[in-house]
Amino acid sequence: MSRVLSEPYKLLKQFIKSVSAKSDSEVYICSSSGSIDGVTLFQLFQRRGVLQPLLKICSTLVWISSTAAFANPAFLPVAVSIEQGPDMTHLEFKNRESWDYKISKEGTQSLSFEVDKLDDASLVQLKTLKSPYIQSIEITDGTDLRHKITITLQKNAESFDYITDQPSRLVIDFFKPTSTAPVVQNKLAPKKGSALASTLPAKKKLTNRQPASDFLLHESGAEKKNSVLLDGADPEYKRFKMEEYEIKDSALIASTLNLYIEFPMMVVPNQELKTVLEQPNTYSFAEEDSDENKKVRLLSILFRKGKSTTENPEKAAIEKPRTAVFLKTLELFRKEYPHSKYAETLRFMEADTYYNIWLNSKDSSDFDQAIQMYTKILLEVPNSPLHERTMRLIAYSYFEKKDFLSALKWLQSYQTKYPESPQDLRIQMSIAETLSHLSNLDQAIQIYDSLEQNKNAGPLAVEAIFRKGDALALQSKYAQAIETYELALQKYEKDQIHYPNAYYNISESRFWMSKEKANLKKSLENYIEFLMKFPKDGHASFAMERVGELLEILGAEEAKFNGAFLEAIYRYPNSQASEIAKIRMLRARIKNMKDEDIQDELTKVNEFVKKSQLPKLKEFRSIMISDGYYDKKDYDKTLNELITFYQNNPLSNYLDIFKKRIVKTFRDQMIHTIELGDYLKTFQIYGKNAGIWLKDANRFDIDYLLGEAFEKTGVPDEAIVKYKKVLSSLTAIKGTQEEKERKVFEVLPTTDELNLRLAASYVFKGDSSTALEHLKRIEEAGLKNEEDKVEKVFLSSIVNEKLGNTRQALKDLKDLTESWKGQPEKLSKIYLRLSQLQSSSGQVPEALKSVNTLIEMAESSASTEKPIVSEADLIAAYQHKAMLAQKSSQAEVAKDSYRTLLEKFEEKYPLYSSRYNLGKIYFDQGNLKEAEKIWSPLADRADAQLWSRLAQENLKNRNWNDDYKKYTNRIPAMAKDKPASKNKDKAPEKTNDQTGNDANPEEKR
Repeated sequence: MSRVLSEPYKLLKQFIKSVSAKSDSEVYICSSSGSIDGVTLFQLFQRRGVLQPLLKICSTLVWISSTAAFANPAFLPVAVSIEQGPDMTHLEFKNRESWDYKISKEGTQSLSFEVDKLDDASLVQLKTLKSPYIQSIEITDGTDLRHKITITLQKNAESFDYITDQPSRLVIDFFKPTSTAPVVQNKLAPKKGSALASTLPAKKKLTNRQPASDFLLHESGAEKKNSVLLDGADPEYKRFKMEEYEIKDSALIASTLNLYIEFPMMVVPNQELKTVLEQPNTYSFAEEDSDENKKVRLLSILFRKGKSTTENPEKAAIEKPRTAVFLKTLELFRKEYPHSKYAETLRFMEADTYYNIWLNSKDSSDFDQAIQMYTKILLEVPNSPLHERTMRLIAYSYFEKKDFLSALKWLQSYQTKYPESPQDLRIQMSIAETLSHLSNLDQAIQIYDSLEQNKNAGPLAVEAIFRKGDALALQSKYAQAIETYELALQKYEKDQIHYPNAYYNISESRFWMSKEKANLKKSLENYIEFLMKFPKDGHASFAMERVGELLEILGAEEAKFNGAFLEAIYRYPNSQASEIAKIRMLRARIKNMKDEDIQDELTKVNEFVKKSQLPKLKEFRSIMISDGYYDKKDYDKTLNELITFYQNNPLSNYLDIFKKRIVKTFRDQMIHTIELGDYLKTFQIYGKNAGIWLKDANRFDIDYLLGEAFEKTGVPDEAIVKYKKVLSSLTAIKGTQEEKERKVFEVLPTTDELNLRLAASYVFKGDSSTALEHLKRIEEAGLKNEEDKVEKVFLSSIVNEKLGNTRQALKDLKDLTESWKGQPEKLSKIYLRLSQLQSSSGQVPEALKSVNTLIEMAESSASTEKPIVSEADLIAAYQHKAMLAQKSSQAEVAKDSYRTLLEKFEEKYPLYSSRYNLGKIYFDQGNLKEAEKIWSPLADRADAQLWSRLAQENLKNRNWNDDYKKYTNRIPAMAKDKPASKNKDKAPEKTNDQTGNDANPEEKR
């Protein structure tokens, strides 16, 4: 196509000297065509040889230059912006609504392409660009006053080019390939609401898709349970409604870290092109007895082939067009009859033919050729009765192609040419539409208001106010759009059924207007009302998907919002919304799926994301899949999904959401390692990411976890520093909105839990006084779990004992055991501690009773999967019971306790002291044979030699004493010393008994 006028004043000087026009009809063509260059106009006017409308040409050219420079970027030079990312160089060319470019590659390291003239700043930027991916850039003159750009790449570098829509940009990225292909951002992503209702994405059929029933074969039992929500006996969708008390503030806060797809707004469809096409020009030739007439009638027959008529509407479906034959025949006819009297009509027929070719091919070159033919005919045949329809055809064709500036110029030219046309009100409506799409909202609303108030507008007055709402919604004026729609629905109640856009756009506007509870609840109600009234509308699938999202945002049960997603899949299986719902359901199913099944589903998801033009799909896909892995507790894959997207899409507007999710995942990894007792791994995770992802994270829970890891690894001073920092921060935000938000996004301890941990750390340090201060600050209601409540009493008993208040320590322990109504296994340490304190206070019977309670608890749960008493506590209990039995002269009880202990645990633990003590009881009773039998295994263990030597010393001493008694019994003079000998025998027993009571070095360590 020839290029648009770019220097109107310079051309005007030439026209003044040599051209003129015959009629006004030629002048409006000059001002509206936008497709005839200066040379063509010059030749035309030179051929006419008149100079009548010169003044009108001057004003028209002034209008062209001012309007074009202000509204049409095509009159501006091309500009380029350059961004240097960590792993790519990003070139972005702008100032054109459409891009006619073709990249030619010369070998693997060089590429070239042409664009319109670049501005000076862009030329300097490109010529001085330093990039690790580009070796050099050369800019030379190309064809048609364009610039040719040749780029030589560095070794192993690659390029990727694409076009974005709204704003229109030509983008070329340069990068070095990695193991994963680069993800292209916003490729051909339409702006929210830019699509017409007649071409909605929801009506586009996607190929190679599994039907919903096949998809649901993989659903878990939870999803199958949701199938009851598909009950057709609920036409009012009560299953999806929520009451005020069901809404959860925490869910609303959590939703701010989620990402939602912008679905297209619904607009009243512009049917004007369809109307024009349904009323085609009719061409007839009166029959004459001449070869020229016969041949032109043959052309007429070929032209009508495959075209429906009022008499035969099915003709196009059953008859094949003869387009190529017609054009070839026309070419031969013109050679034979270059000055035919039928030339004008044949030119219209030829233009119609190329236009019909474009309707089938949607190829821009076909469109350009047809419009160029129409425009040339309008210039050269000023008084044709076919002008009126042709001008409307051109205008609405530009509208169909979303070239709204060209559409506006042709519509305004039509108004000028036909001010009294019966189409005038409809033309005004279309002008308002184009102004709306060109972001000239104020002028568009003025026209809509004028049409609504026009008494002669009839149904167009109603349509105008609804289109006004569309214009406001498309420009994100949500509150004004809602007000306009609600007024229209109230004022024109009987016409509501013809404008589903009002119901849908009210719902969507509320969804994006604010995330306040009342507004979102109202949005949910509006979507349900839309579904009730228009369940088969093209946007119903989007509405059903949004219902599920709103239920989740408002805090509904999982079964409820998943039910809405399932219904979107069932009811609208071929829609884009159903594919979005499948991704959401995949998120819920990943935790129960095998890796190979996940990969199969991801292949389908990636295919959909690649084909769809919905915005933010790549971000949405990554977040949903990472959430699935997160629920599965597969933190490595969660992080891989999030970090890969973050690194490959440095220009995304949602990187902050990704970073917060990455930090949350590292946090959960640290929690997991602490639960496993792998505290070194906790420090490794933090250390590896402290300078990257966790830098400036400003999270209290990270510091708390570090404090817990320090405490459990025996570094109380560092733990105390972290705990105090968190305690101070929590105190500072108490009762604020920040506290509410942090409780949603972070795993925060309460101040009572922090005081408990501080008390435990100070107990470890031996600072009982400070520990007691923190214990006094704890309110039991602030402790989240039973372990903490038990630990508080346990620590209190230790502190009070150290401070000499044993009576209070005993009271606390006894009160807990007597009043406890929780799980009994939580008290194992308490019973052991109580028994030990009772023993040290001389309450041996009570101590035996307490330790027996603990042993009975262990025996009663021995056959269960999870015993309620730990092995460490049970070992200590048996040893303590044996000691108490010996104190109270219950040797048999002590022996039973030791024997049970050895039978249960000696194979797993080095219970040498207990074996020694058992043998000592038999030794003291004089049963040396049994004692020696019990002690003998000690000699076989290298780490039990201490106890083995003690046993051997006892046996040697006993043998020596026996020999000594035999010798002294034979000496009469020593008879008087026998009582003393008996006393000497008893003394070692006391020593040995003492040894037996205290001997337990392994357990103490």
